[in-house]
Amino acid sequence: MHKKYRYHCKKQSKYYYYLDLFFMLCLMKVVILENIRSAYNVGNIIRTADALGWQVRLT
Repeated sequence: MHKKYRYHCKKQSKYYYYLDLFFMLCLMKVVILENIRSAYNVGNIIRTADALGWQVRLT
C-alpha cells in the first residue's frame, strides 16, 4: 500500500515527504511500561518486541 502512493506522488515532490512521514507515523507502535516490579518482565517484553520485528528504544 505504501509503495502505491509513493509512485503516484512522484510528480508532486512537495507532498512526497509529508506522505512518507504520514505513513511512518501510522505504522509506529508505542509500548509504555509503567510500574514494572521485575527486570525479568522488561526483558520478556523486549524479546517479544524483537521477535515481532518492532524497534525497541529505551529512555
